[in-house]
Amino acid sequence: MTLVLGTVCHDGVVIATDTQYTEDFFTTRGLKIFTVEGGQDHRMIIAGFDNADVFKRAVDGIKQSASVLFKSSDSVVSLAEIKSMVESSLAELFAKHLDKIPESERADYNFQLVIAIYVKTEGVHLFHTNRSMLVEDHHHVCFGEGKFVADWALDLFFPTLPSVEVGRPLSAFIIFNAKRFVSSVGFPTKVYALSSDGTDSRMFPAEIAEVERFYQEYVEAIKFPLFSLDLSSEVGLAGGDIIRDTLVRFRDAKRIRLARYEEAQKDLTLEPTQVRRVPKRDPSPPKP
Repeated sequence: MTLVLGTVCHDGVVIATDTQYTEDFFTTRGLKIFTVEGGQDHRMIIAGFDNADVFKRAVDGIKQSASVLFKSSDSVVSLAEIKSMVESSLAELFAKHLDKIPESERADYNFQLVIAIYVKTEGVHLFHTNRSMLVEDHHHVCFGEGKFVADWALDLFFPTLPSVEVGRPLSAFIIFNAKRFVSSVGFPTKVYALSSDGTDSRMFPAEIAEVERFYQEYVEAIKFPLFSLDLSSEVGLAGGDIIRDTLVRFRDAKRIRLARYEEAQKDLTLEPTQVRRVPKRDPSPPKP
């Protein structure tokens, strides 16, 4: 099993998953989120849930159909055309393979996809599949055994249509909470975002670990203001300081990390003669 989460932001879509595959009593690690390139005008992110072999086959079929569609068009392919392509690819998979499985065994081959689609002229849209149908989502969508934890966290923490910059860490936090309480959700979290300008981004493992630490501190800090319900207690007043200090530490760490990434990016764009080099050490032993 797994947990797949898709959220709509006012400037894009965020999709997050865990990376645990569960079969009988065994667990392994595997990727559940994939990208489909379509030049500067089109891009897709697809995450799969349930039977890994089947959703990977579905993703491969969509990639092949998308490649043909994008290469055969001299102009921007519309969202309606991409939806039709995805539905046709899925319908072929059901007709050729899944619907031929005995009905008593079909539950073992179930799968669903969460798909973000970018079209230059129409922005980013979020969908989930129901067999071969694409259904659009306007806030969020969640599948998996950790769904009840994710739905609770979404309602508690997730604002309506946040920015991608806010949606990415919140999605990582929600997957983290599901991993704490649901044994079939586990291993490293993956968070991908597709912005309304067509750029895609991923959270680095260090970023995700930082988010998980921050939210643990933040959730603990929220408890302190509740003591203010007792009129004889002043602990609740200190709670606001704890929450503020936690936010400040997280923002400062984020600024430092972004500055390091920008510095590394500058090095990548320098000419070979401009790259800063560490002087080589003389391998010969020091003279007495």
